[in-house]
Amino acid sequence: MFKSILKKFKVSAILVVLLISVFGFLATRSETVKAANTPIIGNTTVGTNSASSPLSSVLGSRFKSPATFILTAIYAYIAAVSSVGGTVYAAIYSDNDGEPGTLMGASEAVSVTSTPAWMKFPVSIQLDDDDFYWLCLVAAVAILYYYNSSTSNQFASSTYSSPTGSSLPVPTTFTSVAWYRDMSIYGTTISSSIPEFSTASFVSVASAMAVVTLCAVALAARKPKRTSPAST
Repeated sequence: MFKSILKKFKVSAILVVLLISVFGFLATRSETVKAANTPIIGNTTVGTNSASSPLSSVLGSRFKSPATFILTAIYAYIAAVSSVGGTVYAAIYSDNDGEPGTLMGASEAVSVTSTPAWMKFPVSIQLDDDDFYWLCLVAAVAILYYYNSSTSNQFASSTYSSPTGSSLPVPTTFTSVAWYRDMSIYGTTISSSIPEFSTASFVSVASAMAVVTLCAVALAARKPKRTSPAST
């Protein structure tokens, strides 16, 4: 009788472990696929080259939008030239026949240190599929930026003066000098359809449940058999 119960328990435990593993894989796969579908515009790699910009400069690169979506953040791999650091804005401009057009929106000021890092600039700007845009940085201090060599004129840089009456020191447009540079700057969005749960946390819980189940099986297997009292 006990052997029969133990056998059924082992089978149930194995099924539970298998179900947990399959569900964990599907959850991981689902999150991976949805994250891969998140639209990204720009260059997500750290460039092999670097250069410094002068004081009060605006600079950026031209990219094509992969979809129609709301841009919620711009990331740029930069550092302040001075150890004191300073503030930098991110801005996005429309494209005017291969040149920066008019300002579409800008972030609030973000503090930048002398340590190179991916800096995040929150924004909220709608982009249209297949249209070109200029992802730019506006810095009152000299900054170090990174880039890769490009095969087209997709980099613009210029000094600027703050617009009169503007709450942000971001020029509404600027005259650029085109270079063959692909800046380390990109924009993306966080879609509400992307799950907020952590796959790592889920896998940890699933693994713990599997271990507990296996331990229960092992303990049950080691439990001594009951013997019937000897008849007299």
